[in-house]
Amino acid sequence: MLWLTAWRRKSIFFCILSAIGGLLFAVALLAMAWVIVFAVSVNVMISGGRIHAIIATAALPLLFVGSALISQDSLEKYSVTPRREEGSLTGRGLIALLSPRNIIAIIKITADVLFSGPRVAIWSAKQAFLAFAIVRIDVVGCAAVLDLIYRTGHRMSYQEISGAVAGLNPVKVFNQLRLLDGVLFLTSDPPGLALESELKEELALKNKGSDGLG
Repeated sequence: MLWLTAWRRKSIFFCILSAIGGLLFAVALLAMAWVIVFAVSVNVMISGGRIHAIIATAALPLLFVGSALISQDSLEKYSVTPRREEGSLTGRGLIALLSPRNIIAIIKITADVLFSGPRVAIWSAKQAFLAFAIVRIDVVGCAAVLDLIYRTGHRMSYQEISGAVAGLNPVKVFNQLRLLDGVLFLTSDPPGLALESELKEELALKNKGSDGLG
């Protein structure tokens, strides 16, 4: 339980720190997106300043919807038509600059920038939920399973683990063990659990001079 308790404390700290830092960064990105939409509205529409602020504010929830519907990979795939030096920004050079390929690229780049705020905000929320999930880990049950597999030295089936650990809630504990890096969920017969070599080494170092994980 020594290793698992230390891992749990460290993971909660980093998840909360990531969530707070990500949230602050997301607020800054959303503020930038608000300014961009406001500036575009001012240049496109001839109206009072209040309507531009309303449009910019109303666009923020739409950015969350757009970021959920449009993948980042699709926005990063674009190509541009290079501008010929002899054309400069007149004639054929201007036509090349305003080609459909370049316009699509500009739209994708702008959308990628505008969607960055919602993406960071969603990532921050996931970090907060992850911290909450780690807080609820059954430390005693998970430590008992890890100790059993570590001492056995080889993979064990779910049935073997459930029979060897008294009072174990297998559904709850097996699901919570997915939060730990280094725990292998084996699907080949018989399905069960195993530990990666790196996790075994870490457990060995952490538990020198102690009576196991529990």
